[in-house]
Amino acid sequence: MAEQILHYYLKSLNKINLIKFIILIFVLSLFFLAHQIFIKKITNENILINIPKNSSLKKISLIIQEDTLVKVHLIPYYFSIVLGYEKKLNFGEFEINKDNSLFDLLQKIKKGQIFRRKITIIEGFEKYQLLNLIDESFLEKNNFKFEDYNLVAETFFYTKNQKASIFLKNINNFIINYLNEYNKKKNFSNEEIIIISSLVEKEALNDEDRRLISSVIFNRLKNNMKLDIDASVIYSITKGNYKMNRMLNLNDLKINDPYNTYKNKGLPPGPICIPGYNTLKIVLENHKSPYFYYFFDENKNSHIFTKSYKDHINKLNEYREKKL
Repeated sequence: MAEQILHYYLKSLNKINLIKFIILIFVLSLFFLAHQIFIKKITNENILINIPKNSSLKKISLIIQEDTLVKVHLIPYYFSIVLGYEKKLNFGEFEINKDNSLFDLLQKIKKGQIFRRKITIIEGFEKYQLLNLIDESFLEKNNFKFEDYNLVAETFFYTKNQKASIFLKNINNFIINYLNEYNKKKNFSNEEIIIISSLVEKEALNDEDRRLISSVIFNRLKNNMKLDIDASVIYSITKGNYKMNRMLNLNDLKINDPYNTYKNKGLPPGPICIPGYNTLKIVLENHKSPYFYYFFDENKNSHIFTKSYKDHINKLNEYREKKL
């Protein structure tokens, strides 16, 4: 009888120890998984991970394993299923910081916190310069017409493989919304303000120049005078497709082209460059001045403004005599 009791006790003790052992293994496994998922850092430096469009959960898990310190793709795979993420993960480019865990990364992919790249359009950029900038970016180079968009020079953000046409459309919408709110010159459309700003951008050296040159343009338009802007003649020749590496001559001023403001009254049919955001704001200030003429004085490195054609010619002759 005593032997039976002892055998039963030892058997029960073994079962208890086995249960304890199983519980211990289970707890340790949970701790390991929690460490792998919530605590352990998955990169030693800030990196970008790219999830292609229509990637399956298995594909995403394999990408995570390949690009990070996660050694087993089944960990993100099954963890995503447990959390109900398997059909909620987005595609795109995601930034992983060196302090991020696997859970942090999965949260970013689930919430669609796509990394935004930066692109800066320089004031006065022409068509060929913008196209070169797009070629050097991660934008998708789909078909678009430069002339279809109202653009402004500033720093903008985009996502990898975003279509260039969508990127340009977003800039167009941004600037049109801005002009709808701040363009108080009811006799000039938003598109005409952008054209005027492009002329000012190519002619002016600084903000004071921008104010005075824009005032000259408005004064001459009001009096039905030709604008006589050299930069528009250059655009008549290049159409913004290349840089003209020579000086203008008298024959150039006679070119029969709608962009030639020596030949035609009024504004050219479109912008001759991409104006800066700051230039656009200055044009909208509607600065007033009595000037109708100006020329660039290389000796003073500044523009000389005059009220009358007679004064303009006298100042111009003085400058030319000094230059000789």
